[in-house]
Amino acid sequence: MTDTLEYFKDPLKSILFFLKHEDLPHVIIGGIAVSQLSYPRATADIDVLAILDKDRIVSTRREFAAALEMPEIIDDLLKMM
Repeated sequence: MTDTLEYFKDPLKSILFFLKHEDLPHVIIGGIAVSQLSYPRATADIDVLAILDKDRIVSTRREFAAALEMPEIIDDLLKMM
């Protein structure tokens, strides 16, 4: 499990930096959180719950994708709205 957590280390840092920089209330949930608080758990993603203002949803999604240098996910994120 250490390898899995190491694999997510840099993306997790980027996500947390963005959320803190944008002053967005947030919490890490899912397998990563469980692995830190209890027994290691296999996971293939990073689950985050963040509170966004209604009028900032679209712009925050674009900024998030750009900050993580993943512009290819912008269209997918916008389709989920």
